[in-house]
Amino acid sequence: MDLPVRISEKDRIFLANFALSADLSVRDLAKRCKMSESTVRYTRDSLLDRGLIKPVYHIDMFSLGYIDFTAFLNRGAESSSGRTRLEQKMISHPRVTALFKMGGGCQYMVWLQVKKLFEIEDLFALIRPNESGANFEKSIRLALDWTVFTPNYLAPKHSKRSSISVSAQASLATIDDVDETILQGLSRHPEMSLSTLARTMQINPNTLIYRVDKLKERGIIRGLTYILQIDKLGIQTYRVLLVDRGLSSEQKNLLRKKFEACPNVVAAILCTGNWDYELRFEAETSQDLDNFCQDLYDTFGSAIDSIKTIQQFKILKRLGHPTQ
Repeated sequence: MDLPVRISEKDRIFLANFALSADLSVRDLAKRCKMSESTVRYTRDSLLDRGLIKPVYHIDMFSLGYIDFTAFLNRGAESSSGRTRLEQKMISHPRVTALFKMGGGCQYMVWLQVKKLFEIEDLFALIRPNESGANFEKSIRLALDWTVFTPNYLAPKHSKRSSISVSAQASLATIDDVDETILQGLSRHPEMSLSTLARTMQINPNTLIYRVDKLKERGIIRGLTYILQIDKLGIQTYRVLLVDRGLSSEQKNLLRKKFEACPNVVAAILCTGNWDYELRFEAETSQDLDNFCQDLYDTFGSAIDSIKTIQQFKILKRLGHPTQ
């Protein structure tokens, strides 16, 4: 097992400030963090070259009429070859936009973006084991709104909290086949410049730039973000699944403020399904998670029914848009 990669203070400051701003120019990044342009360029390129971060377009899938669906899966004891085949099926599935290897009582977390609910069952039919008596468990949720935050825990004294939010209540946007093709291309190749992507997709560069600008203006493309490769960095990442017991409106607002204020909460999702809130919690020690959960119990008491934590080990797939 490889040892975690150590990152410098400049790496931490860069990530804590710009994880949600990967599309900013080096000049704008340098102004924001008060570093020289050469330092910002070196820091960014070093993180990318070492495979410690990966760019991903943040696309408002709700506005395009997609249902945001997540399942936690467990197939029990299985051979290495069987598990590899399972992972390849999920990775190659066009509606799976993310796949994570998990720990504890859950082996995988899979995200699907679908427009029709029957497509969800199609995936389950594909990955359900054929062996007689084999185990297959799943817990599911549908997302109602999403907020992602900058990872301020990396440099709490040198960063300000920022976020991107999307909601299932958003008005539906109409796009044509060209826009759809462009969104798929951006999702497949987020590391490419628009001029390089235009050549790859055989689209006029001016047309591509114009279309992308319009998609940004309409709020469909919410930005280019950096995903931390936590398995290489040695950062402990958890999914925190919270079930409430009838929080009042005032308590719900307070709960959201708790999420916003905690530097370790890097994503907060309002859900319906097996749980009511889902958080992505990143920390360098497990004590941070324990303190956070205890604070929620102390603040809300019996209004919280349960808090379940599942450790995330590795990102196997992460896209901003389905590939078909």
